[in-house]
Amino acid sequence: MRRWILVRFSLLVCKPNQPNIYPNRRIPRVLGWNCIDNPNSPNFGHPNPDPVYYPAHRQWSQTNPLCWGPDTRVMWHGTGKPGGTDCINLAVTYKDIIFDLATPGCDAGPIGCYKVLRQWTVLDWCTSLVGGHNQIIKVVDAEGPNILYPDSSRVNMETWTCTGRWDVPPAWIVDNCSNELHYTVEVENGTELGNEVSGYVVVNMPEGLQNGYIICYRLLWKYI
Repeated sequence: MRRWILVRFSLLVCKPNQPNIYPNRRIPRVLGWNCIDNPNSPNFGHPNPDPVYYPAHRQWSQTNPLCWGPDTRVMWHGTGKPGGTDCINLAVTYKDIIFDLATPGCDAGPIGCYKVLRQWTVLDWCTSLVGGHNQIIKVVDAEGPNILYPDSSRVNMETWTCTGRWDVPPAWIVDNCSNELHYTVEVENGTELGNEVSGYVVVNMPEGLQNGYIICYRLLWKYI
């Protein structure tokens, strides 16, 4: 459901006489899932049941259908809809009910994490029969943040105790979804003091090589 990936589509070169596999033939990849971007829709921002396709390749034409044509290569997946909805005798509509899954008090960003109960209703105009189907869609940020931090650090020894003291520089953490980021510091040998606001200090570290970790939401570890 992320639609801000830039694709240099105009530079894709198709080799129509080669097998339909990479690298002999370059095929645009699926970028993910798409959302409803019509601001006038009551379901604006919700997962889109319909896929979004790449434009026809510049070498394609109706008289010389090389590579791929319109509505052939999926750019963004859709979540799908009940089968048979293309029949002109069927009227299909749906209603979304949203269940928020974000952690209380956490700013999960403009999209957040939630579940959608999509209630489909199908009316057969010929028989006046009405059917329905419930579809559950879960929208989550399954990819953790990126932690930018050195792979190693040199730690000085305390003068009187001959133990190591590590004044941990703040970690640089980036995430393209959540507006709120938190992290902790853990070591295998030593005592962790402080917090992400005032800063972390690790004391009582024995001599030798030690292992430390920058941990973000218990989802991502940076080994140091």
